[in-house]
Amino acid sequence: MLLVCASSGADASGGASDFGITGLLDMPSARMGEDGEFRTTVSLQQSLHVYNLTYQAFPWLEATFRYGIFNPGELDRSTDDLRDRSYGVKLRLLQEGPVLPEVAVGLQDALGTGVFGSEYLVASKRFGNLDATLGLGWGRYAGRRAFGNPFGLIDERFDTRSEFEEGGQGQPLTGTFFRGPDVGVFGGVRYEIPAWRVALLAEYTSDTFERETSFNTLDPVDPMSFGLEWEPYRDVTLTLSRQLGQEWGLTLSAVLDTRQEAPYKRGEPFWAADDEETRSAPPPGLDLDDWYARLLYDVERSGLQLRRAEVSDDGRVVWLEIANNRYQYTADAVRRTLTLAEVHLPRRIHTVNLVLEEYGLRMAGLSYRRRAGHGSFSPDVPASTLVDVIPPRRLERPNYVTGYRVPSVAFSANVGTRFQLMDPDDPLRYQAAL
Repeated sequence: MLLVCASSGADASGGASDFGITGLLDMPSARMGEDGEFRTTVSLQQSLHVYNLTYQAFPWLEATFRYGIFNPGELDRSTDDLRDRSYGVKLRLLQEGPVLPEVAVGLQDALGTGVFGSEYLVASKRFGNLDATLGLGWGRYAGRRAFGNPFGLIDERFDTRSEFEEGGQGQPLTGTFFRGPDVGVFGGVRYEIPAWRVALLAEYTSDTFERETSFNTLDPVDPMSFGLEWEPYRDVTLTLSRQLGQEWGLTLSAVLDTRQEAPYKRGEPFWAADDEETRSAPPPGLDLDDWYARLLYDVERSGLQLRRAEVSDDGRVVWLEIANNRYQYTADAVRRTLTLAEVHLPRRIHTVNLVLEEYGLRMAGLSYRRRAGHGSFSPDVPASTLVDVIPPRRLERPNYVTGYRVPSVAFSANVGTRFQLMDPDDPLRYQAAL
């Protein structure tokens, strides 16, 4: 077996199993990833390819979407051609303490055909560098029967488990959850050697892979699997394993933290046009006695462009068209523009209407009532009460126009691609366009 995946690094939580969930090799553990962790896993085997997307939606909830291609090598002795989508979840019930272990409950295949259908209750406990896992399994995880289903004592319907349907798509498999006559026991250990940045793994699986052996894509399997995990870089691991007594595994793991800080807000400080000339150093010919020139000068150095301005006949309302090609957040561009407008606009102007342009398109409009417009400035007035969102419009009679380009034409040529993944009939479809 060849296994390539993207998952978390070698830490207390462990990495991804073949099925994307945080666990050992094939089997899950009670561990969770870090909150907001996004993990992709690609498991390549002779009998099965599994593509997984796993997200730690909450500190206590892990969700996995997977796509399985059975018999990808089209073995001559097999007629297995199933392409399957499935969805799994794991919920933490108890966080590990000084005495009690971490406990979780999970569904391996909650939607679709149920070909991976398994439910489990699992506990993990650390003893120094050793992390031990023990679990109970239903469905596929009950292949090696340990005892009868205890839920059958509550309701005899739990003793019967619905068979999966090869053609089924997207239906909740409520008729299988924690059902069946048998319960299996699985477990394993993970021993870390921090000085070498490696971990040793051993696992006992309760899954007999009955479906795969019935199609002759696997020989009868051994329940024991072993692995060696190495962390060459932070959040990157390599694992070599010998699984089921018949296949080798190679695992490449990496993790993406979706809780990254907000994008960097550009906008370096500068001396404004109203500061001393030796500090602001305006270009020759710029008339700093004109408010439009001063505003244009400072707006440009903020990373924006003041395209044009239109003043009402009574001189109390101004429209400013601003092009934002620098700030990732429109709110940052608005804030910088209004701050400079307060500095440079004449006091007789009490309303500032902004038209925000991005990539040559008028994207948004905003109206701001200046608090000092009537000589009644009050810092206690919230700025949010002074701002309204308005439709953007073209300035038909601008009093001021900045000639940035002649002619004013914007054009671009781009190559684009689009992908569709995990279709039941085709794992990958793509499109390219100019």
